[in-house]
Amino acid sequence: MKKIVAIVVAVIFALGMVSMAFAGTEKCDKCHKGDKALDKIVAAKNIKTGDDMVKAVRTSPKAGLHKSLTDDDLKAALK
Repeated sequence: MKKIVAIVVAVIFALGMVSMAFAGTEKCDKCHKGDKALDKIVAAKNIKTGDDMVKAVRTSPKAGLHKSLTDDDLKAALK
């Protein structure tokens, strides 16, 4: 019985971690569509690393719209 509970807990934990990995992109996809798609912005601004992404977003004119995003969210969106 303990093994079954441990397996269930491990599966739930793994699914939670996977969903957190995709959460950053889902937040971006809500607004960034068409010409303002994230991949187009990244290419236009020549963003290569997660740190570049954080710097670009935090210093942009639209930084106020992105206050609720953590640095980890921004870095995950680049992947």
